[in-house]
Amino acid sequence: MKKIILSIVAIAAIAAMPSRMMAQATENTDAAANIVTPLTLVETQSLHFGTMSALTATGGTCVLATDGTRTSTSGVSLSTANPASHCASYNVSGAPAVGYSITLPASFTVSNGTKTMSIAPVAKAASASANGTTGTLDGTGKDVISVGGTLTVDAGQETGLYQGNFNVTVAYN
Repeated sequence: MKKIILSIVAIAAIAAMPSRMMAQATENTDAAANIVTPLTLVETQSLHFGTMSALTATGGTCVLATDGTRTSTSGVSLSTANPASHCASYNVSGAPAVGYSITLPASFTVSNGTKTMSIAPVAKAASASANGTTGTLDGTGKDVISVGGTLTVDAGQETGLYQGNFNVTVAYN
């Protein structure tokens, strides 16, 4: 009799189980993508450190701040003669009210054909409160970037017009 009762209990337990065990679950999930206006960058003025001279025995620097002010150190003497100094300037446009990053080289060189000088550039977006590598487009999708830097002048730097180029890149954050 015990065997019959145990058999009935076992059969009842098996019958009470669902016919299929749930070993997985499914959830329907939404997916989306947002396409924004591509960033554009247009140079409106090139970078020029202006006119200066260097002492024979002492080199120095010419610093062109992003607000356009120019100072010198050590053996560099600034001149007001033309060409005048000015920061590089760029118009940035894209999606309204979106942040972006600015990439500049750590340094680059300019040459008069035989001698070189090094420039360490620095940028400031009009939307930023200080020099740096970020900006935010305004409500119409626009901003302005100013690039200055530090020009290193060797002692007795050879005279001439020194020229070169560098890349400025902007990308959405």
